[in-house]
Amino acid sequence: MFDEKLLNPFIATTWIWGAMILGLTLSPLVSQLYDINTSSWSYSPNKPINWPPIELAIAISQVSLGGVFYLIIMLKLIIHKKSNHIDTSYKNEIRLLIAIIITIYVALGNAYWNFLYNYVYDPHLAGFIGNMILIIQNGMNPFLYLTMSKHADIWIYNSYFNVTCAHGQVQVLNCITDKGTQITIGTDEFWEDGMRYSCRNQSTMPEKDPEPEGSGFENTHFAEECDRGEPVYVREHFMISCEKHEVIGCIDAYGDVVKIGYFVAERNRLKYCYVYPNGRKARIENKGCFNGSRDDDPEDKSLHITKYKIWQQGNFDLRCGDDGISIYKCYIGTTNKTVHTGTAWFDEHDVLNVCK
Repeated sequence: MFDEKLLNPFIATTWIWGAMILGLTLSPLVSQLYDINTSSWSYSPNKPINWPPIELAIAISQVSLGGVFYLIIMLKLIIHKKSNHIDTSYKNEIRLLIAIIITIYVALGNAYWNFLYNYVYDPHLAGFIGNMILIIQNGMNPFLYLTMSKHADIWIYNSYFNVTCAHGQVQVLNCITDKGTQITIGTDEFWEDGMRYSCRNQSTMPEKDPEPEGSGFENTHFAEECDRGEPVYVREHFMISCEKHEVIGCIDAYGDVVKIGYFVAERNRLKYCYVYPNGRKARIENKGCFNGSRDDDPEDKSLHITKYKIWQQGNFDLRCGDDGISIYKCYIGTTNKTVHTGTAWFDEHDVLNVCK
């Protein structure tokens, strides 16, 4: 919501405002009278300022504004996730919701001590309710620790990185294998289930998303298709209008055009296309592989395969890699023995077989 230059003055202002209220409360203008027998307090009626209504107005206005800002921040986070297609859990929103609930509770507590207690006819019950409000309010520390916990700011990015937000940037904490094993940054080689992983040169994520495939535009002045009078041309899966100089959409392996949504490129590579409303900007995100046919809907997430996943299909172990779906291993006959792609062998009938 705030960048670092605005956040520090904002925090300083809140401390200054709180110090002013504290100073006014302790000044001769406002005196609090404490009753030890009832463990309660009141205000001296002989002071020049009628403090209770002022205190109520300040408390309710501050808490209400705080609740409004919490709601704005939460909505901003949700809109940011949806507009940038970030598929993560809503931990930050849940923490803000807890903060909003605490804010409303504090506002009700202030309202009770200032005038709501007058509607409780039994003074002992009124004091009991008021003290319970304070006890519960003081017991909210664990929930405040939850909302402020740094560990709650850790999330998984792009399926293979544990990241957190620090100093205004998204920073990588470690890498993750397909089985969830965490790999320390700086590891050049780590093997698990026959797969080689590395976690190096990734100490900090960029401030913005990595430059997507084929992002940006080619000047249509140099597009031969436009010079030949054709209405559109295609570059890096983007279909672009020669007349309007806008991106029409993303073109899949079958020639179909998608403006927003999943589509399938060559070798069953799964991608996500998003064309911004003005058409002057678009992006393509790599989403792994698509284990379906042309007749299947690319939006069907049951057919989505995460990158580097290995699974058995018929007599083959298939693997989703950078180049799409490829054969990883072959099964020999009806046995469970497998050989890697590129391996040749003779079967019991002296027939040469090649895994490819």
